[in-house]
Amino acid sequence: MPLDKETPIYSDHSSSKNQRPFSGQNKDDKYRFKQFVMESGFSVRATNVLIDNVKSFRAFEQLTAEDLAVFPNCGRKTVLEIMNFLNRIGLQREIEAPVSIEELFLESPVDSAIERLPIFSNERFHQITAKDLHPDFQGAVKLEDIRLSHRTFHTLLNQGQMETIGDVMLTTCTDLLSLKNFGRKSLNEIKEVIRSLCKTGSYTPRYQKIQPADIDYSSYENLISSYSQLCIKKKRNQVLTQKMFLFDSERSPTLEEIGQAFGITRERVRQIVKKAIKQFKHTANISQIEKFRMTMDEAIADGGGIIHLQDLPAALKEAFNWPESPNPYALGQFLGIWEDRSAFRKLNDLITGNGDCRFCDIPVDFFETLDFFEHDSFHVAVIGSKLASYCREKCPWNHPPKKFHRAFIEKQVESLDGLVLYEDLVLSREKWLETYCTRLEDVACHVLERHAKPMHFSKIADSVRKKNQNFENLSDHSLHAAIIRYNSFKIVDRGTYGLASWETKTYRSVSTAIEELLDKEGLPQRRQQIIRNLGGEFSEGNITAALSVETRFKNIGDGIYDRQETWKKRTLEKLIQLLPEPVARFARYLTGKNNASYKLVMAFIFVRRMDEGGSIYLYNLKTMFYNFYLSRHKKGLPVEAKSVTMHRIGELNRTEMVNLACQEPLKSFLRSGYFTRFDQNDHQLKLADAVVDRLDASTREILIITILKAVDDYFKRVTLPNAAYQTTPDVPPPPNVSESGIEPGDILEKTSPDTPAGQIYIKKKRRGKIRL
Repeated sequence: MPLDKETPIYSDHSSSKNQRPFSGQNKDDKYRFKQFVMESGFSVRATNVLIDNVKSFRAFEQLTAEDLAVFPNCGRKTVLEIMNFLNRIGLQREIEAPVSIEELFLESPVDSAIERLPIFSNERFHQITAKDLHPDFQGAVKLEDIRLSHRTFHTLLNQGQMETIGDVMLTTCTDLLSLKNFGRKSLNEIKEVIRSLCKTGSYTPRYQKIQPADIDYSSYENLISSYSQLCIKKKRNQVLTQKMFLFDSERSPTLEEIGQAFGITRERVRQIVKKAIKQFKHTANISQIEKFRMTMDEAIADGGGIIHLQDLPAALKEAFNWPESPNPYALGQFLGIWEDRSAFRKLNDLITGNGDCRFCDIPVDFFETLDFFEHDSFHVAVIGSKLASYCREKCPWNHPPKKFHRAFIEKQVESLDGLVLYEDLVLSREKWLETYCTRLEDVACHVLERHAKPMHFSKIADSVRKKNQNFENLSDHSLHAAIIRYNSFKIVDRGTYGLASWETKTYRSVSTAIEELLDKEGLPQRRQQIIRNLGGEFSEGNITAALSVETRFKNIGDGIYDRQETWKKRTLEKLIQLLPEPVARFARYLTGKNNASYKLVMAFIFVRRMDEGGSIYLYNLKTMFYNFYLSRHKKGLPVEAKSVTMHRIGELNRTEMVNLACQEPLKSFLRSGYFTRFDQNDHQLKLADAVVDRLDASTREILIITILKAVDDYFKRVTLPNAAYQTTPDVPPPPNVSESGIEPGDILEKTSPDTPAGQIYIKKKRRGKIRL
């Protein structure tokens, strides 16, 4: 990206263009230029740009902004960095330099002379030794007398040729970096030591003993700082450890955050902190801050012997006269040197100290003197002040606290029945339930207890809204929905509730009443019969709505209902046993040996629609027979097995379907001896008189229920997976097979190639396979 030539930084460079800093050097030395760039402190991008595009000192000092802008990966920021470096070198050159190298190092060190030392300039001066340096360079100081890092000191000392700091000054940075285990970090460290030595003439002795500093109690920060200096020798580790106990947020800084601040890994931070905490907890060190512990115990004891972590900073501020209170979370970290470090991490954590108030009965006597009938509540501060005055008169140890901490008052209130501490108020439990309680179940119970008799849920909701400030917008529906979920309440009438502990009449719901009626009668009942029996207690609409709940009731057909569980347990044989003998034999004929539902459906329609003489017109019978299957087809219910003609009800026309489907059941009826055709054109079908004579209203109802049970069982079998049904001639049932044919739970298997045509098998539990 081209840059503006009028940028001030470039004009400064052009003004010093006649004073180049490389005029006395070999400009064609590519290797030396590369080393120079790498040691000049450029960023990684700027270093790569210069090494890839500039090959000599001459080309480097003649660079312009326009030249840099065309280099690959050289943006505006990189251009500014390189041009600033050139300007800075040019300005340093303005200082008058010695004429010769000898004069440069034989005089007192100045900035230009220091920067010309081989360790900085990477130039070799073979004619100069450490003894030739001016005494102010401090070149005679031995390396073993200077405090250096363990790696730097031993790497230099092991070379054998470097005994003094002057020997290091006259060694190029390239030679130093070529030493084993001597990296850029060690190079920067020794450079800083040399600059400081040349400019100030002083250095930190290697074996200087750090005298333990006195503990400073003037502030919490000074306390931590002085104690860390006592326990930890290395300055960096002191500052690092202080960050664990001096912070303003709700959590201490993480190891990762501290590591980034100091340029080390979080694992190294963990090691340093672990070692520091061990030193903090050492008996010899922790005894030095015994004054802090004793003062803290006294501050806690003066407030009752117990305090919250959030209140402790204010108490310590008053005790030590600190300018400001410490962060409670940071203080909790510091207290961990006496206790487990995880013991004090929340503001409501309790800290106990010495004191007799926690075991005294006088505070209990004081709370009994409070009049909660005249005053709804008392503030915690008022309680603490009155309790302190009361204890000054009654204290048996003659050293009552000046005031009581909130934690002490909380403990006293918790130990007393009938009192509650809500935020900053102490009040009776009844008043708290009525006004401040946030649990709806407890509030509703309190309303009923005060009313002393059952209430409608709307009145309970109205009372809660008026009294409790947390439920001002509570709706009647919300309260009713909540009450029916709680075991503390029971319904005593429609919409009226009382407490479960009260001895009141239990209300039964519509569904419960229907279930009790069905259990009492012992048989499924028609909807109209249920309405007649329960109409005085429930409305017709509520009864109809309850019967529509499929999880509790089963509509078995023709408006007849039964309980779901009861209907599943009923069997055909038990229903048939309720019929008189002629009708029972007729029922067994209808429900036995059915490979299709035709006979059952036609029998159900016949019994349901026949006249008093036991006859019905064939046209009406066929029409209703077809409509039965058509209704199932429209509702999406199973119509028939795939092999049965009625399964194709959506494909064939009505007349063809009726003629095909009605043929087989009518033949079976006429062959059975129970039915005959009569009138001039045989248009009517009549049931045998022996059966008709025994079919009173109740028997006829049981017969219809029996047929519906057989129909229901049949269609359950149709829906079984992998079922294949075939029409077979009427044959006597084989052994071990019930007279009613295929039972629920039997699985029909498809015929295999090895099975004779026209045969199917039933796999019955514990009986193997039975051929039909």
